[in-house]
Amino acid sequence: MKDYIFCITNFVRVSGCLLVCLLSANLSAQEPSVNAPTSASSWGCNEGYRKQENECERIDVPVNARLSNTTWDCNEGYRRQGSECEKIDVPVNARLSGASWVCNAGYRKQLNECEKIDMPANASFTGPVLNCNDGYQKQGGKCVKIKVPDNAYIEGSEWFCNKGYKKLETSCVKMSDEENNLQGPDANQGKALRIPRAE
Repeated sequence: MKDYIFCITNFVRVSGCLLVCLLSANLSAQEPSVNAPTSASSWGCNEGYRKQENECERIDVPVNARLSNTTWDCNEGYRRQGSECEKIDVPVNARLSGASWVCNAGYRKQLNECEKIDMPANASFTGPVLNCNDGYQKQGGKCVKIKVPDNAYIEGSEWFCNKGYKKLETSCVKMSDEENNLQGPDANQGKALRIPRAE
């Protein structure tokens, strides 16, 4: 039977200086623990086991879990609760997200449920955020149509004067030749100056 050397506490086996270990070691004829593959200089535990001193201890994997290196992780839809995997209760109008859940678009979390968000006309959701459609802007809890003056166009939730026009309160008035010259031939690349939305 092959001999294995195990150094006592506070001593290590030094490569190239074996005597350092042998002078303070217990010579053992024991084989490494079962469930452990051997190599010329060391051993490690098989899959499903972990090293515990000179033994290979079996990893207890609970129901609805899987091995992960020297431990275990819960399967999708479950979360760790002590030494078990607890099923994640996903409410109606929600979906799994990691070890928890999030509400679907158009809903918001209210305690352990997903509550429907009242969506006004001419609005839509981007994830959990409510946005007014193009041509509309938020006013209170509604999306109201933006009033676009003559010689203007709408872009998103704002309106802009056409090229050659400028904003005057809530309308677009024609610019003078002098003002046009100051703007230059390539001003705004054929688009009007950006102005705040109408209030």
